Amino acid sequence: EVYKLKETYDTILSLGCGLGWLGNAEKSKELLKNFYSITSNDALIIGEAEDPYKMNNVDYVGYMKLNKKRNRIYGQLKTRVRFKAYLGEWQDYLAFSKDELQSLLENTGWTIKKIIKPNPTDQIDSPFYIAILRKSQR
Repeated sequence: EVYKLKETYDTILSLGCGLGWLGNAEKSKELLKNFYSITSNDALIIGEAEDPYKMNNVDYVGYMKLNKKRNRIYGQLKTRVRFKAYLGEWQDYLAFSKDELQSLLENTGWTIKKIIKPNPTDQIDSPFYIAILRKSQR
């Protein structure tokens, strides 16, 4: 319910693979447009994301191959949070490559300013990265 916020923000910070909570392609564009409306002219979104093409978990890879058959984005997952006896609602979670992020940003008013690998000296090609998005002038 971002559209209900009355304040203007300079930065939106979304850690812990927080960009994944953009949900799905349609929802992500709507949410990014809402972020555009509540942020200053030089605003940034800083968030962690996960590239599904670099994941090596067999369960995830199998699930994502099914997504292709369902005409969904490869990295779109259905998930819910469970804590002890509490069980949350099902939600879409979206893992995306840098190229897919670029496509998701089209017509939202946001562009990629910088992509940061969490540990550039790490020998393992990690699926995780930080994306810094810059508000563009429409």
